[in-house]
Amino acid sequence: MGIRTKDAAIKEHLSEAVDRYSEAQTVYTKTEFPEAWAAIQNSLGAVLQNQGTRTGGEAGTRLLAQAVAAYRATLEIRTREHLPEDWAQTHNNLAKAALLLEDWPTAAESYRNVLALYPDYNKAYQASTPFIMISCLPTNRPSRSRNNGWTGTQRMCPLRPILLRRT
Repeated sequence: MGIRTKDAAIKEHLSEAVDRYSEAQTVYTKTEFPEAWAAIQNSLGAVLQNQGTRTGGEAGTRLLAQAVAAYRATLEIRTREHLPEDWAQTHNNLAKAALLLEDWPTAAESYRNVLALYPDYNKAYQASTPFIMISCLPTNRPSRSRNNGWTGTQRMCPLRPILLRRT
């Protein structure tokens, strides 16, 4: 996918990846090849999430929303009953995208789903740690914006009580 590529080259690689995944969906259809289709949807979600993060602004938000939609479509096939590990992986991906959109309820629900499948498994929390550190610092601690400028203080993370509650 060219994740380590910079500037215009990464945009080209990511756009090409979206095109290829879209083409693949015409061959591996949801009806005929549901698991392959779900894998393509999940990968498409990852590319869209990467694009959204790199793009920023309203366009980035739209791309992140498309990533969430791709992950949700994936979950139509990757159910807890049928493909539990893939279901958990997709929920982890969905939670990361939801965090970027500051969709706290979706992120919390997805992380709870991962923890429901793996009650002693801390991966869901560990995977979110960079995002939680950025967006969920206590209110009395200074934080830095993406452009490395000080932004003052941030709000208390709305996910903290939800993630800590194990139901």
